[in-house]
Amino acid sequence: MQTKDHYQILQVSHSSSPEEIKRSFRKLAVQYHPDKNEGNSIAEERFREIKEAYDILSNTQKRQDYHYKRFASVYEYSILTPGFILKQCLELKKITSVIQHYHINYDLLSLQIREILSEQSLAVLEKENDASLNKNILQLMIDSSDPLPYPYFLSISPILISLSNNEKNIATIQSIILYKKRVYFFEKYKFLIAVMIASIICMLIYTITD
Repeated sequence: MQTKDHYQILQVSHSSSPEEIKRSFRKLAVQYHPDKNEGNSIAEERFREIKEAYDILSNTQKRQDYHYKRFASVYEYSILTPGFILKQCLELKKITSVIQHYHINYDLLSLQIREILSEQSLAVLEKENDASLNKNILQLMIDSSDPLPYPYFLSISPILISLSNNEKNIATIQSIILYKKRVYFFEKYKFLIAVMIASIICMLIYTITD
């Protein structure tokens, strides 16, 4: 069963802000409220759909879960072609671009990337051997995986490398891995580093003043 298009129901776009979603909800809720449409079953059903859509899109976690659910439902009932794989990459890029990075579920995002670029998908792309299309898919996947911290990105990097058709692309992926690794270990040990630096400064001050 296809997932409802809550954006269409609320007459907003995928990139609409929470404020825009709220304004549209209020406008539509007033228009279709049962008190203004007594005995109108169509308006009553429309009002229920509007409330359901707002309940999901006004909540960050529910909105993100809805994106993945809707994405998966489209993927399940479609024929696997290079064009369709590109379409899914574009859809995933759209999803990750409208959600703040600290709200993204890393497990779900990395799983989605692996599902899009499954062994079957890679075989289809290899058979088609369209260098330009593969380059677009690779860039979209790199962009979509940007929120992933080092351990998660490292797990999908072999898949991305398998799409790389030249040394330059491989070098780009490897540089991303190195950068994410540095950020990851800095974030992990920054408190310890700060304590060590503070201790050294204290020791120096004590030595100088002694």
